[in-house]
Amino acid sequence: MTFLFKHNEWWKAGVAVVLFMIATVLIQNEVAAFEELSGGEPLIELPNLAGENLYDIATLYSDEALESYQYRVQPLDVIYPLTAGVMFFLTLNAFTTRLFPEDSNWRYVPILGLLATLLDWGENLCVFVILRTLENPIDWLSPLTSGFTMIKTIMGMICIILILGMFILWVYRKVRQ
Repeated sequence: MTFLFKHNEWWKAGVAVVLFMIATVLIQNEVAAFEELSGGEPLIELPNLAGENLYDIATLYSDEALESYQYRVQPLDVIYPLTAGVMFFLTLNAFTTRLFPEDSNWRYVPILGLLATLLDWGENLCVFVILRTLENPIDWLSPLTSGFTMIKTIMGMICIILILGMFILWVYRKVRQ
């Protein structure tokens, strides 16, 4: 992976973290506005880990809330996973280039961050279809969306654990020098 990053990797990871924080603020503002319009009903993705039927949840939304979700929350929910995936990728890459030799398999770990983005986009695509097929539900779509959500969540947790572990290893090596 070093061929992608010939210069110092840390500033790139720092920029990615800042962009992720901006995207987080933007999406949280839209989520708060949506929950106000929906009468306190959660986003369709939030109860998804419980495996509930997402069509049942989506039918509880008012027309105004559905419109807000489709045209304000969903566009941001395309950008948000991208910023998270790039942040994971660049941060993991910064650590792996410092901690492991070039021929190590650890050098491929940053790809997990981008995989988390793809899984989140899969979930988003399923939600997009669910919101447009409320009159004619697709039986297998709700469980598929839940599967994407679960795997995406696990992948994100793995990335965070790897970043924390590599940070501890990096500090340990710095202190030992």
